[in-house]
Amino acid sequence: MANFDLNLISPALVELLLTYRYWFVALGAIVADVPTLLLCGYFIATGQLELIPTLFIIIASRGLFDLVLFCLGKHEKRAGDKIPFLRRFKRRARAFTKRHQESVLMTYHFIQGVKLGTPFILGMGTTRLKYFATLNLVGIAIWAASLILIGAVFGAALL
Repeated sequence: MANFDLNLISPALVELLLTYRYWFVALGAIVADVPTLLLCGYFIATGQLELIPTLFIIIASRGLFDLVLFCLGKHEKRAGDKIPFLRRFKRRARAFTKRHQESVLMTYHFIQGVKLGTPFILGMGTTRLKYFATLNLVGIAIWAASLILIGAVFGAALL
């Protein structure tokens, strides 16, 4: 194993990341997305990971996860109709996403706290599956590439 100057990460975690490389990337893109992508950028800069497979795995795993949430929203269109607060929220969320559908699909990955609920809400709305999948994958690619770039450039300072 190469010498790493990772002050905030234990050597055992670094060994784990380097052992399970792309499995960690796939799971980390869903569970702990921002730190995982920053670490991936650092490991790409140091030659421990390759850029293209890492990007592909991030896009595929996060895209599949978002697609599952979207389909759950399609299946549960009537979710929350019985609870007045959720009914009002759903109505406002649908109106907002209908007006700004393209920008929501391209940028919601950058906003912490809305990543989990946005595909579900879009699924409950009028968004078509093909449209969602296409713009979501483009948004994921932009999000992943920008965080990997930040991790590659500032990785040693961030860690």
